[in-house]
Amino acid sequence: MLRQNRYEWHKQAVVLAALVAISAAHSVGAQQRTVLRATVVDSLARPIAEATVRASSLVMSAVTDSAGRFSLSLEPRDRLSLIIAKVGFESDTVHVGFAGRMLVDTTIVIHQSAVVLSTVRVESTVPARYRGIARYEDFYQRRRMAVGGSFFDRAQLDKMGSMMHALNTVPGVRATEFNGRVGARFARCPSGKIAVIIDGLYLPGMGMGDIRSN
Repeated sequence: MLRQNRYEWHKQAVVLAALVAISAAHSVGAQQRTVLRATVVDSLARPIAEATVRASSLVMSAVTDSAGRFSLSLEPRDRLSLIIAKVGFESDTVHVGFAGRMLVDTTIVIHQSAVVLSTVRVESTVPARYRGIARYEDFYQRRRMAVGGSFFDRAQLDKMGSMMHALNTVPGVRATEFNGRVGARFARCPSGKIAVIIDGLYLPGMGMGDIRSN
């Protein structure tokens, strides 16, 4: 009975030693791996998703998630070169140093590519004499949008000869002029009560008869 107990104890000890050895081997193997975790951002610190990360010396790559993060599990090394690529950004090679550390957590910044645009010629419809003056700029902007109404600038009025002739080109308006004063009837406004706005300034007490042709 004593010999059998000693045999059982010896067998259990051997099994235990084997398990400890296996566990130690796994631990050593796990410690031999190094881990790189990083976040890829742009120059404004905004995370960049779906950027490709490739180790230049290894057949290994990763893609950043929606938060710009990625991780790589590597064999022990002191330094690693990574190629970061993303459409619309300049490809960049980043060197990461481990210096004996098993884990590196860092941030990588890449910059947007400069976009070369074709030559664009911008022409203003505002006459030079009126450019930069807000009330005139607004007039030409509303006329260009063509959302309704009739618009006459100074050059057009001079060409037509008088405000009366200009108003008579507007559908529904019948204008007359007497002693330099213009009177008008509006088909859609029988009362003749209209709003007069000159150079962006609303003049509530003025009617068509108060506006001089010049």
